[in-house]
Amino acid sequence: MAINFKAPPRYQMLDINQTPEIEDERIVGWTIRVMMVSGSMFNVAEEVYKCQPGEARVMNALDVLDVLESILKKMDDERDLLKRCADELDQKLAMASINNHPSETPAV
Repeated sequence: MAINFKAPPRYQMLDINQTPEIEDERIVGWTIRVMMVSGSMFNVAEEVYKCQPGEARVMNALDVLDVLESILKKMDDERDLLKRCADELDQKLAMASINNHPSETPAV
């Protein structure tokens, strides 16, 4: 199932593990991570998500991946997780550019 994000990611997204929060053999929350890469630079943004009623699942539920994809979309829609990850990568790329070209750095 493809996720339809608010806007296409500005950088290539790579798969990264999502960590479930487990209580009484049920998944009741997730640490959601998004990884984006540009050349040799990458950034990982993460958010903790507590499952809403109807989203908690037993560990081996067949629809856990569907629920996880819907939560990832919700994290993008409501918390701008993809935009934040891309913005943080922009900052890293800008800093790397400044560090690689110190003569172009304005004097303070």
